[in-house]
Amino acid sequence: MRNVISTERLTIEPLALRHAQQLFDALKNELVGRFLDGPDVTTVEALEQKIIRVTFEAPPERNEVWRNFAILLDGRVIGRLEATLHRSVAEVAYVFGPAWWGHGYATEATAWLLHHLREAGMSEAWATIAPANTASNRPGESPGLRDMR
Repeated sequence: MRNVISTERLTIEPLALRHAQQLFDALKNELVGRFLDGPDVTTVEALEQKIIRVTFEAPPERNEVWRNFAILLDGRVIGRLEATLHRSVAEVAYVFGPAWWGHGYATEATAWLLHHLREAGMSEAWATIAPANTASNRPGESPGLRDMR
């Protein structure tokens, strides 16, 4: 896999510690946690620990592979994208800062990820999206994502 990917408007990079401060700034808004189990990030330090944890290989007993990406717009981190690979099935997740909601960035990033996963041999992909989170349902309706509702 290439290290830096460009879509029409976005740059997608493997998630790394260098993204922590900008990612924290993008996601620290309380609106981000509204449809999650609470805030996605609480401090830069906690986010750095999370990045360290998810950028290494998953524990062998989990029998899965983790892929985590920073999403950049004009050189600024605006969110993250992830895939957890289970044999030939991928679980996809994305989170963006509220300032970038409603512009199609999650749809664009998800479309790239689904194409990448198909090239890697994944036969199915799905995302868990809170039904009340109607904005996040749009990227979840991308061709190639299975609707689990």
